[in-house]
Amino acid sequence: MTIANTPVSSVLLWVGVLIAVILVGSLGVFALRRSVLGDAPASGDDAGLMDQMRRMVERGEMTQDEYDKARRTIAEKARAGFDARPPAPPSVRPPRGPGGDPGSGGPDAGPGTTP
Repeated sequence: MTIANTPVSSVLLWVGVLIAVILVGSLGVFALRRSVLGDAPASGDDAGLMDQMRRMVERGEMTQDEYDKARRTIAEKARAGFDARPPAPPSVRPPRGPGGDPGSGGPDAGPGTTP
């Protein structure tokens, strides 16, 4: 009996094939993702916008004053987004009875309410 005919070597062969298929598949997914998304910055749209504006200043399409004003505006909006507080949770209202008044003895009335 040779090593190639043993069940362990057969399992190891299929494990190797499976690893190769996973590697090739993941490389395909990365290539597809890169072709679809391109070289977009990972840090968000504002970072890409800032790079574009810097290039515009270098090419003379935008003045330094315009760049500074736009940069301040973007920074203020970003700061306002971080400073915003989450909305308060909705208040809990007492159950309403059939007449619309709290505690009027409707089906939602709890113990201690008068009918």
